[in-house]
Amino acid sequence: MIYFFIILFLTSLFLGSFANNLVSRLGSNSKFDLLRSTCRCGKRKLDICEMIPVISWLRSGGKCENCNSRLPVRYPLVEFLSSVFAFFVYFIYDLTAEALVIYFAFYIMMIIAFTDLESWSIPDALPALLIALGIIRLIIISPDYSMTAVSMVVPTLLLIIKEFFLRVKKRDIIGYGDIKYLFALFLFFPFFTSLLSLWISALIAVITYYYLRFRDIKLFGEGLVPFGFFLSAGFILGGLAGDNLINIYKNMLF
Repeated sequence: MIYFFIILFLTSLFLGSFANNLVSRLGSNSKFDLLRSTCRCGKRKLDICEMIPVISWLRSGGKCENCNSRLPVRYPLVEFLSSVFAFFVYFIYDLTAEALVIYFAFYIMMIIAFTDLESWSIPDALPALLIALGIIRLIIISPDYSMTAVSMVVPTLLLIIKEFFLRVKKRDIIGYGDIKYLFALFLFFPFFTSLLSLWISALIAVITYYYLRFRDIKLFGEGLVPFGFFLSAGFILGGLAGDNLINIYKNMLF
């Protein structure tokens, strides 16, 4: 069993490193190189030692070895989160096909979170991949498809509200990328888990926004929030703990 955990840890770490490469390329719209990563300044290919997850960042002191510019903490954080998700999913869902689908869903959500945080955009391909995983999960667990149809009501309502504010109030309250992402999330997760996760996402976003305003920290633009980042955070938390929280709430009521 210890060998399995070692393999799981190392594999998820390297998947995290690959996710960093994707975030960097998607955030800058630069050409993606599947086989070799380049340094952040893009002037040379990284050697093998520079691509070891977490350790390479620590070894370089968090700086690019070519231009000496500081590397974001995002690099070791994404690699670490990739492993954390792998272990949480394994302990909750065991070694099953559904666990593999859920892990890669969290993996895509993590990429969306940091891409949106860095570039204020969600590439259409990522929610599309999440939709594909959602369909696979639906096939695996044989759900009530009527509830899946009901789940689509919430993002549809948000789309209608967005269009109303855009056309009548001349204000944009949520991006199309966020709504596409919500369609994918509500398809992937059960209805009540999705509602809880959306509430968690909004709560985290509001607390973060007003905390930054109170501390006068200019992390986001005026009146703007990269909501895709908070949607990922809320739905990952909801996906990991949502069922338990919902059961606790039901027990309190009944």
